[in-house]
Amino acid sequence: MDSEKYPIEELVELYGLRWQCEVDYRHIKTTLKMEDFDVKTPEMFRKELAVGLLTYNLICALIVKGAIVAGVPPQQLSFSSCTIRLLDVLHSGVPFWVYESNKLQEWLLNRIAKCQLPDQPNKVPHEPRKVRSRPQPFPTLKGSREDARKQVRELMAPENLIS
Repeated sequence: MDSEKYPIEELVELYGLRWQCEVDYRHIKTTLKMEDFDVKTPEMFRKELAVGLLTYNLICALIVKGAIVAGVPPQQLSFSSCTIRLLDVLHSGVPFWVYESNKLQEWLLNRIAKCQLPDQPNKVPHEPRKVRSRPQPFPTLKGSREDARKQVRELMAPENLIS
């Protein structure tokens, strides 16, 4: 709570960066398919997590280099598109002329630099973190649970059931 040690301006700036952390976490989970781990031991979980985070860091490093080539901030490149391009290179290989000319890094970074997000001038910078209410399968409980139990017992009494 020390205002000299933690100025309000710095705290506000750090909080503004929180959204990018949320986006990065979403990329780790969804784009790299790390929502679920099909492992049986803690050791294997740690290994899969480490490999996933290394993969994420490799992609981010290439995105930063690609952003330098494109002359844009790294957030301006699509993580998903860059990942797809890298996977395409891993699966399909590199054209022979790239090997022949010894320009693999330049070729790859130029491909990544093309993964720019579209310009959205009317985009709302921040959306409220709220969820629309979804219809529930059961009505909401009003009053005490004991009163609700009594109502159900009365409805289920033999004299109230239609035969």
